[in-house]
Parts: sequence; C-alpha cells; structure tokens
Amino acid sequence: MNKDKDIVRIFGLPITGCKPGKSWQDAAEFAKDYLVLKFGNQVEVEYIEFTPSRWKDFPEIIELINKGKAKIPIIFVNSEVISTADKINVSQIEKHLLNMGVKNI
Repeated sequence: MNKDKDIVRIFGLPITGCKPGKSWQDAAEFAKDYLVLKFGNQVEVEYIEFTPSRWKDFPEIIELINKGKAKIPIIFVNSEVISTADKINVSQIEKHLLNMGVKNI
C-alpha cells in the first residue's frame, strides 16, 4: 500500500493536561507543531477530544480503557497504539516515526 502520510492521533479529554492551566489540546498542538517541523507533510497530527459523543467512533479506545490497558492521552500512529501514558511524549512519537522510515526534512 502506498500511503501519502502517516497519521498521528492523540486522544485527550477536555480537562487540564500536563501542566496547570494547559489542556491536552494545548499539548497536542505543541506536538503537532514539532512533528510537522521535523517531518513536514509526511505526517498529519490530529487531536481528538475523547468525549462520550465520540466513544462510538473509536471502539478500540473503549476496549483498551475497559481492560485497564490505557490512560489518557492515548496516542496512535496509523492504527498502532504507541502510548497510553499520562503525558504526550513527543520524543517517543518522533522515534517511532523514524523507526517506521519517516525521514526528517
């Protein structure tokens, strides 16, 4: 399969994130800016606010949470879960993309 971009999806909640006064969306925007700076249009970063109205769209997330295998934020690259920790680790995402063969610009 020839793909145009690798997709990074960051699932967060509409609450304070990693620092007081900052939200998961703020952290995801930082990650997006950094990853686009490093990889250009090879990657697309999407923040998804994981509210009850979105649960039906992502049954795999509900399954991970129900099994106790995930904490918000949850980060996918393409269809693979790469992080279910208590933070958005931009270095981890970058390393994963490099290991997949995405090239720095």
